[in-house]
Amino acid sequence: MSRTKASPEELAARRQARAEKIKAAREEKKSTLRKEIEALASRIPSHVIQGGVQTVRAWKDALDAATGATELSRVSVDRLTDLRDALQLQVE
Repeated sequence: MSRTKASPEELAARRQARAEKIKAAREEKKSTLRKEIEALASRIPSHVIQGGVQTVRAWKDALDAATGATELSRVSVDRLTDLRDALQLQVE
């Protein structure tokens, strides 16, 4: 049996479908991480969010970084994971 060679259009369509599938999976992961970050941020007491206290500066920095990162559309999954982990350490 001979195999027929795919046309350039078919190859391009396959590449496009694969790229879209990868992008959708990445966006799904980002969405999950953003929800986790928001849940962790909501656990930080309001006096910490308002800042000014030296002993809780790390909490405020983690919250500011997490809030800023969740607003970015091109932030990487790794960056969001790092922020979630840093915020988790501050909340616990």
